[in-house]
Amino acid sequence: MASLVLSQAADACIPPPPPIRLPDESPEAFKVRSTALLDALSDEERRSYQAALYDRSDRIFLGVVANSEAIDAAGTPGHRVTVRPIASLKGGHPTEPLVLADRYLTSCGKAGGGSATSARTGDYVLVLEGDLFRQGPQGFGFQLNDLREPRLLAGLETIARQLASHTVPGHNQR
Repeated sequence: MASLVLSQAADACIPPPPPIRLPDESPEAFKVRSTALLDALSDEERRSYQAALYDRSDRIFLGVVANSEAIDAAGTPGHRVTVRPIASLKGGHPTEPLVLADRYLTSCGKAGGGSATSARTGDYVLVLEGDLFRQGPQGFGFQLNDLREPRLLAGLETIARQLASHTVPGHNQR
């Protein structure tokens, strides 16, 4: 399944079929139920996608966006962010900032650097590095509110505790 999820970074975005209204279900109840169902499907798809990326990553780190700028991404407006590493979840701690950018357009929208490219200067993001899409080494980032994968969430919780106690390995404390 993971290879299916990662194949060409989802060239085709096909939404699930709409839920069917149950007999005697009010329009309000149907809306609540169908919204919850579609949200659950979306969360599970994100969790599965993030789990596959986690497994393929050589390094994962928490960073802060040091710079965010608008760019041209395959003929459409896109973004590029420079991420300064703060703490590592997996692999070694990076020593240099990493640039993530929207690079191309798919049927799902802009792609290339992940949702982190939409972050603003000062926002925290999670960056994964490695041969994530079988296209050579690259970085891919998520805004923290997009995370669903339990290992990523647990790693962030550990980093938050370390930051609070000033014990983050590899983090230059001021």
